[in-house]
Amino acid sequence: MQCWGANTNGQLGIDSDAQSTQAVSLAGQALFFAPGDAGTPLRALPLGSQTTLAATSNVGGASPVTFDTWTPGTCSLSGNVLTATAAGLCGVRASRTSGADGAGGSTATAPQQLRLLASAQAQPTVALATGGNPSMPGGSVTFTATLSSAFNPTGSITFSYGVTTICTEMVTAGAATCTTNSLASGTHTITAAYAGDANNAAAASSALVQKVLFQPTLTLTSGTSTSVVGASIAFTASLSGVASAAGSITFSDGAIPLCTSVVVGGAATCATSALGVGMHAITAAYAGDANNATAVAAPLPHVVQPDSLPLPRGGNAQVSFTGSAVGCHIGNIQFTATPSNGVAAPVGGTLPLGVFSFIATGAGCNNATLNVKIDYPAGSLNGLQPRKYGPQGGGAGTASWFTHGTITGDSVSYSVTDNGVGDNDPTLGAIADPFAPVLLAAPGGVASIPTLSQWGLLLMSLLAAAVGIAAVGRKAAP
Repeated sequence: MQCWGANTNGQLGIDSDAQSTQAVSLAGQALFFAPGDAGTPLRALPLGSQTTLAATSNVGGASPVTFDTWTPGTCSLSGNVLTATAAGLCGVRASRTSGADGAGGSTATAPQQLRLLASAQAQPTVALATGGNPSMPGGSVTFTATLSSAFNPTGSITFSYGVTTICTEMVTAGAATCTTNSLASGTHTITAAYAGDANNAAAASSALVQKVLFQPTLTLTSGTSTSVVGASIAFTASLSGVASAAGSITFSDGAIPLCTSVVVGGAATCATSALGVGMHAITAAYAGDANNATAVAAPLPHVVQPDSLPLPRGGNAQVSFTGSAVGCHIGNIQFTATPSNGVAAPVGGTLPLGVFSFIATGAGCNNATLNVKIDYPAGSLNGLQPRKYGPQGGGAGTASWFTHGTITGDSVSYSVTDNGVGDNDPTLGAIADPFAPVLLAAPGGVASIPTLSQWGLLLMSLLAAAVGIAAVGRKAAP
């Protein structure tokens, strides 16, 4: 390089006007550009990925290295960060201009370094997840396949188990979902396969094992539908449609737990003597296990009757209750010689068998009707009439003794309805029930004479016949 200029400042001496030339040398520089080198310029760059370009000079100085691309359709640059935007070849160029070398000298412009990179399809991965595992039999389960390391993915993802396709769904925002209720009980190996597109290669998920529970049927039985209070009664709950059932079954009387028993051989048993007098609805609930869903048996009606009760003047009576008042608990069942709670005896009558009473409470008693049957000792009802104490019209009316019920042989049957005829407690869901067979006085104030039973009439007839035969025999004697 040559510099030309006037020699007025003493380059060749003071006041010399001679002209001269002098060669000035600029240091050369070379760029070292990653990635690659001039001999191996190509390397793969997945679509959507970014790489940081780096180039250095073999000399110092403050001049920066700049980068640009001559293929803006396949890649873009922001500073030294390169992004692959479309499939194809991406050309990038590194440049450094001349300038001071930082050591008092100057450098020439560096020869540009060029590189070609191949923008290839992105290699996505597929992550498969389930909305619930295990899932319920016959219920819906949702599978979600999510793509990562993908570049603006489109297309579809197919969900399958084995060789069976469950559904094929379009990719939206990098994911696709499949909801199905077609899976049978058991285990299924689920996969999700992405079909790929122009920018992304095909990909498949790892296998996901989905378990669908079996739905068992629970059946509740007992040896009898009626028992006496205090007696032990066994209830058995049996499972069907299960896969090796384990776990436990809880037996309840309405909302009151009775016992929890372990399932053995597909069944569990509960023996209890805790049921009180009244109508019960026994239920059984299976808790389920790893392979089986929960199950509940249909309620099993069971009636508990009181034991025989002593009568005030000797002997026993057997009381039984029927009706549909499940959850109506019957207590204070008794026979007393006279009415309780200040209730007077029926006018003009006596109570040879005492007064029967009970109290029923509980949600099951609301507007319920109880049917009562009392079996008295043989012949004890002869000449008596059934009387009930309470509001004859029901509700909160005036209580009194009135005719109610039917006597058949040695049994009395009648009914009482919550807040209805004969209920002596106006509270909804509570029944109070004084009842008595009454011996009424005959006209004139004399008590009526009890009639004889059929056996009594037969014995009287036989006695009369015997007396007649004896009289005939006396007359025939000499």
